[in-house]
Amino acid sequence: KENIALFIIQLAGIAAFLVTGVIYIWKGGGAGTFNLDPIFQTSKFNVDFIATALSIAAVTLLGFDAMTTLAEETEHPQKFIPSGMIVTLMIIGFLFIAETYIGRLVHPSVQGLDPETGFINAIVMVIGGNPLKMYILIAFVLSLAFGTALNSQLAASRILYSMGRDKLIPGIFGKVHPRFKTPYVAAIVFGIVTFAIGNSI
Repeated sequence: KENIALFIIQLAGIAAFLVTGVIYIWKGGGAGTFNLDPIFQTSKFNVDFIATALSIAAVTLLGFDAMTTLAEETEHPQKFIPSGMIVTLMIIGFLFIAETYIGRLVHPSVQGLDPETGFINAIVMVIGGNPLKMYILIAFVLSLAFGTALNSQLAASRILYSMGRDKLIPGIFGKVHPRFKTPYVAAIVFGIVTFAIGNSI
């Protein structure tokens, strides 16, 4: 339920950004027209540019493969896990490209933008003002604080469970809750460790 709620909140933020961005450009703001400059510019297309883009893309897409750790808890995993990974990657890729495309048309020049706050202050504020800025900031914080934490907890506990079951680490990590059928020992231990590390930073 938490994942579904976070998914809806994030999707609503992305949709709001794309819609307000399209309206802003349609009315003559930013680049004033929809063109291919954010995707391809002959003068800037070189090996260094491609290498930089690939490194950013690789880091950005890390994590979607965590769903493979749920294979043993999925009905017909051979059918749904591979297709789910491919569909997820395609959807994420499309949304990233769409956001980048609209953002670059809203603010064609990246010169002088703060890498940490430029998106919010120079792009989101221009197309949606404070309401959109606050919503996207809240969605961002929630996704980091809960979405990322929940997914990391889920994936890591399943890995610890598998290692415990195979006796690569103490077998207690391979215990499954009699009612919920989840690796509760691994989940609790990993939760305690991450909580302790998080509070010590």
